[in-house]
Amino acid sequence: MADPTRDTLIEFLDPQNAQEALLALEPEEDAPTGVFRVYASSPEYTVRTSRRPARKTAAQAVLRVRELLVFKDERMQRLSYPLGGQLRHRWLGSSGPAVIFPGRGGARVWLESPTVGVLEVQYVTCFDRWQVEAPCPVAIVATLGDAQDSLLLDPGLPLSGIWDEIISGDWSHEDWADKDQTTDLTVRVVNYCSGSGVSGADVWLDGAHRRTNSEGEATFEAVRPGSHSVRAAKPGYMATDEDTLDNERFTI
Repeated sequence: MADPTRDTLIEFLDPQNAQEALLALEPEEDAPTGVFRVYASSPEYTVRTSRRPARKTAAQAVLRVRELLVFKDERMQRLSYPLGGQLRHRWLGSSGPAVIFPGRGGARVWLESPTVGVLEVQYVTCFDRWQVEAPCPVAIVATLGDAQDSLLLDPGLPLSGIWDEIISGDWSHEDWADKDQTTDLTVRVVNYCSGSGVSGADVWLDGAHRRTNSEGEATFEAVRPGSHSVRAAKPGYMATDEDTLDNERFTI
């Protein structure tokens, strides 16, 4: 397995990825209405519009993306965009199983074994930029094999913030570590009906494990800011990922 602190050349290929067409449309931020991006695993896609034809203004522009893949006792998650180049990764909180990344154009990320945790990835994707005159709402549909995505460009509506975080500057591990600030985090597990603390409960934070004390508290050291997953379970109680409270994700 490659050193996760260094840039990794994409050398692994999940055979299922070779058959999977990936496609995503997004409006271009800070651009006139009518400019949009197409992310595709192959250049053999088609674009149709409800009004005037669209024209391609840039091909294979490069975007660096950072995102968090949340695993809930499972082996596979998908990247938001087709993989286009260099990739780096690390587990948040504690180490996890070995990771198998897709080949170029793929998006499925596999683990050697199921786990509960959060994997942070930085990677390069590529997109084509298109433009269509849009003095009024324009519907756009892109197709690639069995994959299809659509987009409505409306000059009367502001763009919504739907972007993954874009990483600027270099990707040196030293800079990455220096920007991290950590804090100790205490998770308290309570009985939903009585509100009292539950002692002896198993708690997983991004895959790291603790057991609650007599007050129902478990402390995790050196937790980084950002989005995290948490799971608690104890015999006789319903595990937090099985109830309907939607409390398995939080941000600090």
